Amino acid sequence: MKLTKRKGFNFFRSYYDVYNEFENDKQKVEFIDALLNRQFQGIKPEGMKGLSKFAYISQVNSIDTQVKGYEDKLISLNKGVPNYDPWQGVKEKVLTPTLQVQVQEEVQGKEKEEVKGEEVDSSGSNEPPTPPLKKFNFQNSLIDYGFKKELVTDWLKVRKTKRATNTETAFNGFINIVESSVRDKNEIMTTCVEKSWTSYKDDWYNNLNKENGGNKKTSGATSGGSRATSKVADSYE
Repeated sequence: MKLTKRKGFNFFRSYYDVYNEFENDKQKVEFIDALLNRQFQGIKPEGMKGLSKFAYISQVNSIDTQVKGYEDKLISLNKGVPNYDPWQGVKEKVLTPTLQVQVQEEVQGKEKEEVKGEEVDSSGSNEPPTPPLKKFNFQNSLIDYGFKKELVTDWLKVRKTKRATNTETAFNGFINIVESSVRDKNEIMTTCVEKSWTSYKDDWYNNLNKENGGNKKTSGATSGGSRATSKVADSYE
């Protein structure tokens, strides 16, 4: 069991909204574990991938703001206490038994005051205010996920020309396609830019390779195959 000195934190509506966007329990658990470990242990998440990583990044500002507020408040309340850490308390090895008891009593009394300060009690309710929803940005989301900035800029030009909408739903759909492919994400986007695709499928790419092989046999067959693949891609976009 993980021990913590913190009594609670504000679980905002935006955390719940993001949580409900996940498609499977694994992503939900990874996001909630990262959130709770950060709030109650002060541990920053490592090794997160995919949509759970993107979701945590979208909320990291409000998460870190709460954590910093908790740390600053405890450090201020315990100013002058030697070797004090907001997550571990006092390192007992440098204190005598008598001083340990005195310091612990002081810390406990100040923590009660800190908990009262964290409580939201406006109009008789402890419910935290709903923070303003963060505006979704298609370009920044792609860059945050790990796509190269120059590729993202070029692909957005393709999508603008094809009149594709840059919504959060479109982003999530594209990311699901990328994660299900064996190809590198930046290789996929490079193909989309070169072929003027607003989306991607491995089948389209495989058909292109087949057509390139057919090029060596007959240019007429290649021309017909290229038109067929183009129609398939356009029908999906």
